[in-house]
Amino acid sequence: PSLEQGIAYCKLLATKYQLPILAINHLEGHLLSSFATNKNGKGSSLARHSFSDGVALGFLISGGHTELVLMENIGGYELLGETLDDAAGEAYDKVARLLMLGYPGGPILAEMAKIGTPKYHLPEPMTMRKDLSFSFSGLKTAARQYLECEKPELTQEFVQDFSASFQKTVFKHLMTRFRRALDLYSPAMILLGGGVVSNVELRNLARSTAKEYGLKTYIPYSKKLISDNAAMIGVVASFKYTRGEFSNPASLDRLPNLNFDKVSSLL
Repeated sequence: PSLEQGIAYCKLLATKYQLPILAINHLEGHLLSSFATNKNGKGSSLARHSFSDGVALGFLISGGHTELVLMENIGGYELLGETLDDAAGEAYDKVARLLMLGYPGGPILAEMAKIGTPKYHLPEPMTMRKDLSFSFSGLKTAARQYLECEKPELTQEFVQDFSASFQKTVFKHLMTRFRRALDLYSPAMILLGGGVVSNVELRNLARSTAKEYGLKTYIPYSKKLISDNAAMIGVVASFKYTRGEFSNPASLDRLPNLNFDKVSSLL
């Protein structure tokens, strides 16, 4: 309902003031957030990138999405792989609830993992599949079953160690798919986006993995640009405005299940 009201008000303003409407995909905002610069020019060199050196690989990791996206140019995307069930951030929140860390407790679990030792075995998902799909529901189930069967006392030490064990398995699953995409598509650079990228350990792991392939990894210059924010939508809007990609107010509507590779259809 809130999206419908927002779109209706946007149409009203566009009609009243004779302004163009730009339809923006939320995930494209996360993907392009590394292009953002502030008024003093602080940001990455991506603002001047022309893709002449090759394609970019986007890795989006958030509470609602876990996706690998091939980017041939701004507006030209191919979805390579996505989660088949829970997203990475969603799994964090659900396991955090099992550990009585509240909901959403994903960020708290990540903080606990920094201190803990990964001494508990949790199975890595989908080890037999050789595609680029992700899955976290099985890992969440394994965590729940361990807690239900072993009934451990949720001491601070246990929660820290179990959090570290869970996070280690999540990272292993993410990096297995990441490496596979690097091997298959040989991108020229990496773009990281989505709220889970605020996890410093994950960022460092992705950077070090990309560095093994001689690739530079780009993330937003400010932590404020990693989680949901208006600036990332503005970045996409600036590119669309420059290309004259305006939408028809009469047909504009929300598309909650739009695939990433259909972003160019938002006109």
